Amino acid sequence: MASESSILLVNIQLALQISQRELGALIGRTKRTIQRWQGKGTAMLDEDQAKVLAAHLRPVRPDLADEVLECAFRAS
Repeated sequence: MASESSILLVNIQLALQISQRELGALIGRTKRTIQRWQGKGTAMLDEDQAKVLAAHLRPVRPDLADEVLECAFRAS
């Protein structure tokens, strides 16, 4: 079963209509890291990564932007 963070990362990628490489570039990670996180999950995004993603998501999926921020701040 996929973890909450895995599903969240896939939803972010789909909402932004970007590749794993592009998603990684947004948050300073490699395509391989994104693949690993989507497959096995991650401890969660740090606050800076979450803020960057939320800013990109807000115009297209404000609900998902809020979820990204909530997850990051909950994990910290």
